[in-house]
Amino acid sequence: MPTNLESPRDYFAVARDEAEITNLTNNDIYKFLMLDFILARPELAKLKVRWKMKVRTKDVKLGHVIPESALREQLDAARAISGVSQADCSFLRGML
Repeated sequence: MPTNLESPRDYFAVARDEAEITNLTNNDIYKFLMLDFILARPELAKLKVRWKMKVRTKDVKLGHVIPESALREQLDAARAISGVSQADCSFLRGML
């Protein structure tokens, strides 16, 4: 019988009791590009948005792997990030 050599701890920081996002550069470049697009257009400044998470791997049922309370803790930790460090700015400039 085959064994699963991977576990949720391999993919999800919350399963290791760690914060998933510890600074703004833990995010993907797509979100920064979308933010730049919105900030460059004053008419979109008051745009209300809704955050949604989508797990694209069909065999992973996130609710069976990570409790909702743990996901909410991760969102709260991400909200607590105070800003962008000089090192983060340098990193992001290098992405352009």
